[in-house]
Amino acid sequence: MKSSNYSFPHPVLGRNDDIGGSFQTDLEYSIGREEITLTCKFTLQNKTLEELIASGKAKCCIQVTCSATKYRKIFTLQDNTDEFRLPTKKLRGRVEISYYIISLVKITDYTPDSMNEDYGQFGFDIEEGDILAHDFEAYSFPAEKTWEKLMS
Repeated sequence: MKSSNYSFPHPVLGRNDDIGGSFQTDLEYSIGREEITLTCKFTLQNKTLEELIASGKAKCCIQVTCSATKYRKIFTLQDNTDEFRLPTKKLRGRVEISYYIISLVKITDYTPDSMNEDYGQFGFDIEEGDILAHDFEAYSFPAEKTWEKLMS
C-alpha cells in the first residue's frame, strides 16, 4: 500500500523533514512449500523514538498485505530483527510489506527530538496506534507457488 501522500496531524519520522533522524528498514524473504519466511530488520536514529521503544511505549511493526487473497495482518517486531512465518495458502501474487513505528499508549504534548522548527514549540496529542515513524519505501515480492502435478 503506497502511503507517501498521506498527511498526518503530527510530525512523523520519514515524512519529508518533519523530524530529524532516520528510520531505515530491510526485508528478506524465502518461499517454501508450506510457509513464507520474512526476516524484518530496522535501524532507528532519533532519541525520542528510541526512548519510547525502550520504555515499551512504542513498537516497530510491519503490515503484510496481499490484494489477491485480501490478506492483511500487522506483526510487531520484538527486537531490531525479527522473523515471521506465514502459511503459503494465505498469500498469492504480489505481497506488500510496510514498516511503521506506532505508539502503544496515549502521549500528551509529544515534541520529538529534532522536530522541524516550523512546528515551533507546539506539542501534539498522540493516540494509541498513531504512526510515529514510517518507511515510505514499500517492499513487495511475488508469492509464486509451485503447483504439484495432479495424480491420474
